[in-house]
Amino acid sequence: MPKRPSLSRSIRRLLEETQASKTLRLLVTLSAISLFGGLTSGCETAPVDEEPSCTAIGCGTPYGVDFVATNGWSAGEYKITVDLDGTSIVCKATLPFNGCDGQDACNDPSTVLLGRSGCALDASQHQLTGLTLLNVQPEKMTVTVQRSDEVLGEGTWLPSFSTSRPNGPNCEPVCTQAPSEKLSLK
Repeated sequence: MPKRPSLSRSIRRLLEETQASKTLRLLVTLSAISLFGGLTSGCETAPVDEEPSCTAIGCGTPYGVDFVATNGWSAGEYKITVDLDGTSIVCKATLPFNGCDGQDACNDPSTVLLGRSGCALDASQHQLTGLTLLNVQPEKMTVTVQRSDEVLGEGTWLPSFSTSRPNGPNCEPVCTQAPSEKLSLK
């Protein structure tokens, strides 16, 4: 009958194999770093005569207001008035929507977009999601949401815009954004 190795010898062998495995992994990792020139970031500074290596991250929403309807959205005529530094823009919508044609809109869609959701769903799920500002960085913005002349909510904000380059210092695009706001509606 063959002799069984002692338990302590088996544990010692297992520990030696584990240590060898860790050493091998470390050597492979260091070799890969050496071979590929180290760790890199999303956009490196290129030599003067070369184009920078950039990622393709976009800007996202420049600035907006998310509507929070605490009691849901009732059927009716909605009027959203947006005052941007004294310039008034009016958005109108009817709930439930009449399909998904986007007929309800703002009188200046190059500056303010009205978000709509659920047009292909049951009428009980139709909602106005908020506003997105485009091509404008107001110092002051006031938004009033009404349904059939009843004010559901109003808010005034002083947005703080900042500029960034999400793909690196020498990479496009240049983004000008401010954190979004929330407007609670009754």
